[in-house]
Amino acid sequence: MTLISGVLKGPYGDPRSGVTITLRAVRTSSTVLSLAKSQSVTDDSGKYSLPVEAGAYEVIISVYGAQPERVGAIEVYNDSLPGTLNDFLGRPGESDITPEIVQTVDRLRAEAALSADKSAASAAAAKVSEQNAAENSKVVTAAGFASGPVHTADIFSSNNQSSIRRYTIATANRPGGATGGVLVLPVDGGPSSAYFATSVERKAWVGSSTPAAASTISWSRLFSTTDLPGVADISDLKYWGLTKGVSAASKGNFNAQMQSRRGYAATDPIGNPFKDTGTYFLDTRSWAVTQAGTDDSYRTVQTCYGYGVSAAQTGKIAVRSWNGTAFTPWVWMWSEANTTVDGNGFIKKASPIARLSAAPEHMQADYLEGGFALAGCAAVNGEADGVSAERISVGVYQLNGSLGLAKEGWTIEVPQDVNGNRLCFVETATDSDGGITVKISKRRFDIDTATVVAGEAMDIPEGRWIDLRLAMPARERVEVLPPEALVSNDDTSSETNAVS
Repeated sequence: MTLISGVLKGPYGDPRSGVTITLRAVRTSSTVLSLAKSQSVTDDSGKYSLPVEAGAYEVIISVYGAQPERVGAIEVYNDSLPGTLNDFLGRPGESDITPEIVQTVDRLRAEAALSADKSAASAAAAKVSEQNAAENSKVVTAAGFASGPVHTADIFSSNNQSSIRRYTIATANRPGGATGGVLVLPVDGGPSSAYFATSVERKAWVGSSTPAAASTISWSRLFSTTDLPGVADISDLKYWGLTKGVSAASKGNFNAQMQSRRGYAATDPIGNPFKDTGTYFLDTRSWAVTQAGTDDSYRTVQTCYGYGVSAAQTGKIAVRSWNGTAFTPWVWMWSEANTTVDGNGFIKKASPIARLSAAPEHMQADYLEGGFALAGCAAVNGEADGVSAERISVGVYQLNGSLGLAKEGWTIEVPQDVNGNRLCFVETATDSDGGITVKISKRRFDIDTATVVAGEAMDIPEGRWIDLRLAMPARERVEVLPPEALVSNDDTSSETNAVS
């Protein structure tokens, strides 16, 4: 049964007492017969309380002495909740439910069901998203992102996955020698990976790994204002002359060096001012008149330093320039390597020089200045290496090891007194193998010819020397020849030269 109770009120809210409330069954239910009636009278405060069986009822109101009035109908179900008479009368009955209302209710019910389905789907999707986010968060955290330090025992990325790791001096494949952090970036499915590492010393490296070198990383150093490179850190600096040595390129080309570069070394280079074999060094300094980067945009000064074979050309320097279209001829700088001070104290261009004296042991210290070395009774410079001299007799000396006197320029310089007078008369003769015979005699004036001629034989004055400028054989690389290629030549000839 369902309890229907409340206070019956008038339009002004006044309680209506003594009112008879009659419920008459409209149809037979499981417990009430059709047309059966039950009555209840409100008390002085207008209250009523009606325990009602399930069924459909007409509601009739009557006041003593007045005609009963039907006020409506109600339906009570087994599961109906308690309420007032007004609550039950306010509910629509079967006659109140039109087709339009049914359609509206059906539509609302369908919409509610669809909304419920969507809500369920949305809730499921939210749950999946939450689970995915949690899983992704685990992956991201495990990779070192949005987490504290994650240590690695080996920087090499074997799974080709990105990550951030901390490494120590015990970590394999680390760069440098300090603790730091490394970012790993997969490059392809090879797997190949790229690496960026920084240390607590503010040093940085980039690296890479490929399947070609399994489990190894190739690192390259990065530099900054707080970690500047040294000479040993940049291998290319050796080609700028900033290291202990450079690599000599076979058959280098001096004619192709228009841009600034120090310490370019080449063997038998094209454009070599020395015109011989060996190794030479080139410094190039240039500026650009345009930004085209072509040869004609540069203005260049080249300085070539001699070395040759076994340092035979050391100390000799040549300079030339490039004007954008052509090189100027080489200009030679004079130094002790390519000049000599003759026996009279004058500087002269030096080719191979021999300083001939009668008694080297009695010569002053300047006799060997300028890189000269004793070779018998002569002192020779580096270019005359291999030449030696001996005293045959009074006033007669023999030089061997050259091709004779120079073919051009000066050849003999005779010692002079303070007035410029020569102290002796000199004659030379050169045989076919380059041997030079030097004869020294006193100066004698011949009245018949009015010339100075050779007089009595004499040695070179003590403390003085005679300068001889020589022609030397070309320095060639030694080649081993078969016996049948060796020939002999016993023909002899002579050449005579006299200096008074």
